[in-house]
Amino acid sequence: MAKKLILGAVLGGLILFVWGAISHMLLPVSNYVLFPFTNEEAVKQAVLANVPRSGVYFLPYVEGEGMTEAEQEAAMEKAMQGPVVFASIRVGRAQSFGVLLVNQLLIEMLGALIATALLLNARPMSYGRRVLFVVGIALAVGVAGSLPEWNWYSFSTGYTLAEFFDLIVGWALAGLALAHLAR
Repeated sequence: MAKKLILGAVLGGLILFVWGAISHMLLPVSNYVLFPFTNEEAVKQAVLANVPRSGVYFLPYVEGEGMTEAEQEAAMEKAMQGPVVFASIRVGRAQSFGVLLVNQLLIEMLGALIATALLLNARPMSYGRRVLFVVGIALAVGVAGSLPEWNWYSFSTGYTLAEFFDLIVGWALAGLALAHLAR
């Protein structure tokens, strides 16, 4: 079983990694779901002037604790008016592209390891059902991870659908291999 787990992690991880490269470098999906600011330099300067450290930021930020009912209502009204910004901000240089690629490959392998373990511990089923089982795992991850961002943080429908597309196709491809491995 350990051999199948390792093989599933490596094989599935590599398939997901290659699909990610194809999806992000060759398909024009990001052209339709990611948009530039009209004045990137002005936004950059505003971010640098107002962000003390790297982290995740939210606008409008509402501190709920210790607020009166009237303050809570005013904050809710402000949040409903918009704009809403949910931003992951890194101040300073990123790690090298090579390090980021290795990290991504390791993340894909960890996901494939978990999917392989689940497959190997599932009840016996046909090859097609094993592939669907892996796709079902991906679908559950997408629903639990992407839909709350769409709902609460106003991630666009197009972006959310693109994330699902990437997730489902990648895991369907990995599932074809993992289902064969986990007979």
